Amino acid sequence: MASGAPTDSICSDGVAIVREFLAVPKNAAAGRAVLRSFLEECAVRPEWIHEVLIAGGEALANAVQPGRRAG
Repeated sequence: MASGAPTDSICSDGVAIVREFLAVPKNAAAGRAVLRSFLEECAVRPEWIHEVLIAGGEALANAVQPGRRAG
């Protein structure tokens, strides 16, 4: 993934989703958008989506931090 562009693969059943991003700050918003879209597709209650997005945002931030220190 030399370009830094996200890659994805969505299973034919529309439920499973795999998405990879380089651990750089500019990809955090895209990660949250993918997570929100997936949760909405799975008909998760809106108030739960909000809670999962908060936790997901923290996880994304934690993934970015080690990459920034090493570079």
